[in-house]
Amino acid sequence: MAYSDTINDKLANLERRGRKVEARRRQAEQSLSACQDIRSHLKVQRQEFEDHQDYRRAALYRLRENAPQCRGAELFLDMMTNQIQGSPYANVADSYDETLRHIDSQVEEQELQIKDCNRQMDDIEEDKTYYKKKLKRAEEEEQEMARKRQRLESQRKGNR
Repeated sequence: MAYSDTINDKLANLERRGRKVEARRRQAEQSLSACQDIRSHLKVQRQEFEDHQDYRRAALYRLRENAPQCRGAELFLDMMTNQIQGSPYANVADSYDETLRHIDSQVEEQELQIKDCNRQMDDIEEDKTYYKKKLKRAEEEEQEMARKRQRLESQRKGNR
């Protein structure tokens, strides 16, 4: 096997690696886009939730200011206050926060994967450039060797 064939095999291997890395990068970019869309949607939902809670708090405040001082109204107001400001509210808010933290982590991971793929692609391109130069030199050397062999053969034939 000629040296140039070995280099061509290395170049073909680099091409295959490049296609695999490019596919991983495209997949990471799609995943990143999906995560960013989900994050945007969740932020909008969270803001709508907070807006609704603000409206409920304002309505509760108005009701407390205008409600008659009876035990039933006080129990209702206490129950609603607990719903709007207590554990159920905290659970929902914490759930939004935890989900957003998880999505932010996924976004960061995908961005790092894209950077890594870009770095790998740059390395592969450098290697391909190196091997292409090496291939050119090897082919030139092989052609020179072939010319020398032809000259030697023609000299041998001429000496007979």
